[in-house]
Amino acid sequence: MHPTILKFGGSSVGNAQRIQNVAKIILSQKEKYKVVVVSAVQKITDLLINTANSALENNESEVKKNLQILKEIHFEIIEKNIANKDQKIIHEVFNDYLNRIKNIYQGISCLNELSPQTLDLISSFGERMSAQLMAFTLKKMGINAQKISAAEIIRTDETFNGANVDFPQSEILIRKHIHPLLKKNIIPIVTGFIAGSIKGNIVTLGRGGSDYTAAILGICLDAKEIQIWTDVSGILTTDPRIVKQAKIIPQITFKETAELAYFGAKVLHPKTIQPAVEKNIPVRILNTFKPEDKGTIVASGSKSDEIKAISFLKNITLIRICSSRMLGQYGFLAKIFEIFSHHKISIDVVTTSEVSVSLSINTKDLKPELIEDLQKYGKVQTEKNLALICIVGNKLKNDLKKEAIIFETLTKNKIPTEIISKGASNINITFLIKEELLEKAVKALHKSLFE
Repeated sequence: MHPTILKFGGSSVGNAQRIQNVAKIILSQKEKYKVVVVSAVQKITDLLINTANSALENNESEVKKNLQILKEIHFEIIEKNIANKDQKIIHEVFNDYLNRIKNIYQGISCLNELSPQTLDLISSFGERMSAQLMAFTLKKMGINAQKISAAEIIRTDETFNGANVDFPQSEILIRKHIHPLLKKNIIPIVTGFIAGSIKGNIVTLGRGGSDYTAAILGICLDAKEIQIWTDVSGILTTDPRIVKQAKIIPQITFKETAELAYFGAKVLHPKTIQPAVEKNIPVRILNTFKPEDKGTIVASGSKSDEIKAISFLKNITLIRICSSRMLGQYGFLAKIFEIFSHHKISIDVVTTSEVSVSLSINTKDLKPELIEDLQKYGKVQTEKNLALICIVGNKLKNDLKKEAIIFETLTKNKIPTEIISKGASNINITFLIKEELLEKAVKALHKSLFE
């Protein structure tokens, strides 16, 4: 039994019509065994969290208004998607959800406290309601489906907003709950994003949580494939807002996807799919609104040596630390990195010489205290208003021909680089330029490499 996992994001289940479209996609799948993962209805998680903050501020009118919006959005879907004979049952279920949400908000106001535990609990209701809506929509279309709360089948530690999964225990629970349904030709509709801790608390899985849910299920059920249905037809060669001619990448490796995600591309969060790819379960990114498109397959390896994509980050600051004490002295870089670690700042790119080190960070992380600590080890200079460009492709590091095209393109367009890094992964070339030249650079590079 090797099911296909289908995960649908918030935009895919954004309203009654979209949920019906998702149901049709599920129905059109030829695979015998299917498991569906759903996110909350679009914008509902933000609404739940924003209302929790309003409750903390004792803004009763805002809380009351948002609760009404929450009810109207879901009850409109019920009216349009759910069979008349089932509407009484689901109205009771949703009224219970809404009363529980209301009580949590009252507790936040009374205690004047919004703990991470409470925030995870309130955030979980979006997926719980969405899964119910999907299950009943499928039922109206004659498809046997059953909502499953991931809190019952995915076990984690007690970390809120980013819980760590206990895979052995989760596999036992997932197989125990999911296999009997599949054998009866019932499609499980699993809540994305949430899980249950060892102490029985509802926790969330952090950024990309619903994608991670799909990967967890895929691993534990030995899935044939994981499909991530979203509002784009796969991973693009660059940001289409800058380059209209951006193309879909048919196949890409996990390492390449991770590089693109780290350096700004809005693709899958690497953490969410890494476990699946390591078990050689292909992950396919598909478009809910264009289901006929083939999408992008993320796999463990690739024979292709083509350049895959251009990603970038804005708002970058370059920090240069110059010190003659670096010369021949061991441990100097370790002390510099320790300062960044102390301030909880992630470094993007590093280059060194005999007497200097240059590092790039997000400008929002540039703080006077950081510069103060760095000045203990040498003269510090900063340069703001930079952008980082990362070009990703298998074996790119040692491809002199492609490297020549990249830098000849920059030279031809009079775009100077600040620092250049080939990294250690063999699949990317990264460099910094003036942010005002970013759009020009991306367009020129895309034309040279892909058009």
